Amino acid sequence: MKRLVGMAAFGAVACSSPKGGSDPGYGVVDPMPLPSRCAGGPGAIHATAAFELDPGGKRVLVIRLAPPNDPTYQYAPPSGDPTTRADAGGLEARVSVPDGSLVYEYRFGVTCNEGPGNLTATVTWAADVAPGVPLTVQISASY
Repeated sequence: MKRLVGMAAFGAVACSSPKGGSDPGYGVVDPMPLPSRCAGGPGAIHATAAFELDPGGKRVLVIRLAPPNDPTYQYAPPSGDPTTRADAGGLEARVSVPDGSLVYEYRFGVTCNEGPGNLTATVTWAADVAPGVPLTVQISASY
């Protein structure tokens, strides 16, 4: 019985609020990010990727985003980014990836009816992939 009373007292202290009473209230510890704008972008964009060799023989990952198949979407390439160029409504990024990497995430901006948004192209490959072999690309909304 003493143990039961002790547990009830602990529960009353643990659930007490600074304003008195036993309502613990609610607090936001880790707020959720705002929903991504242009969330329909992954369905509007087709991407391809493959490794190419640069003039020095080093592997370079080339990610090509075709022009969006939804006319309300437009790419917003990072300004001043020498690895990315816009071309005829599409986008191409040429990036060096560390040896031993098997995945690369390329974040890019878009504009749509909802305003500006961000998408991510996640590229994955096998360790021994040869230049020119098509790689797996998945487009997703990012925050």
